[in-house]
Amino acid sequence: MTEKVRRIFAVAGASVRRMLPLSVAVALVATVAANAQQPKTIKLDLANTGDLQIRRNPGIYVIELSNRIPYKYYRIKVTEIKKIKINELSIPAGILAFPIGTLAGNESCQKVNNEEDVKRAVRSGQSICDQQGEKKYRSGEATAKSNPFILPAQSILSLTVSREAKENGKAEKIWNIVISSAAQGEWQNTFGLMFTANRDEDYFTEPSGENGKFRIVSQERSRYSLTSLPAVFWHWLPDKQASRRLQHGLTAGVGISVGEDAVRPAVFGGYSIRYKQNIGIVSGVGVYSRRVLNGRYREGAVVASDLESSQLTENANHFMFFAGVTFRVNFAKLFGQGNDGPSGE
Repeated sequence: MTEKVRRIFAVAGASVRRMLPLSVAVALVATVAANAQQPKTIKLDLANTGDLQIRRNPGIYVIELSNRIPYKYYRIKVTEIKKIKINELSIPAGILAFPIGTLAGNESCQKVNNEEDVKRAVRSGQSICDQQGEKKYRSGEATAKSNPFILPAQSILSLTVSREAKENGKAEKIWNIVISSAAQGEWQNTFGLMFTANRDEDYFTEPSGENGKFRIVSQERSRYSLTSLPAVFWHWLPDKQASRRLQHGLTAGVGISVGEDAVRPAVFGGYSIRYKQNIGIVSGVGVYSRRVLNGRYREGAVVASDLESSQLTENANHFMFFAGVTFRVNFAKLFGQGNDGPSGE
């Protein structure tokens, strides 16, 4: 009988050991999921009088007001929501009212006239009473939380906290708060057409007058001739510029010149100014491979055969000044393969 009981317990123990890792994993997943749904708190100290700018990751939040006067009404009003890189959303203003605090017992209290007085009372652990000293409130009533709200990704939420008069509801004091979930910035690419002075050298041969000999001659070119280079540029867009009409900053890019001889690359570096992120102008300095006379020859030299320009020249890298226009285009939508267009404000 004892041996049988021992076997039963051994089997049960093995089952528990097999199930334990799974149970731990399930509990861990459940804990992570529960924590993911818990709102995070944004604390606002009403004793601070200046405007406040806060950066937070996207998620669910509650606003906690501290050092509020318990016998005063407070409201949080959402005044504006901006989505970065697209047009502003037009939404009804959200309003949340904070009720007056509950009364305390008969202990002594400290009179308060503003939120700074409340902060001192809370630090000293005293109850708070109204200006007449008739009603007393617990110091814990100086803190209250809002209902949860969602802060979307790449958004700027503007809101006001107001202390209102009980008699007429007029704001006695207003705090302006800006909560941003926007990243510090992002890289964007644009496509454009760059222009630079045409410094290519072209040569050909003509009969020299000697029997079967040819002379190397340069081909004249207009001094105002330009070379166009298709290019792609990369721009760093700081979040503080994202919602403005004009964006500007350093940029870099690469381009090519496609001709009959070969594909010649170019590298650009400069400064760009863009309108609503989509249309811009750029100018700067680049390195470009242009045609020059091959080192084996010199102008005016006599050669034994008739040579073409491609035989007389070679490519060499030189610095250049350039300027051009850029466009930010969603090619997937342009060719009917996507739904998202280029960004606006």
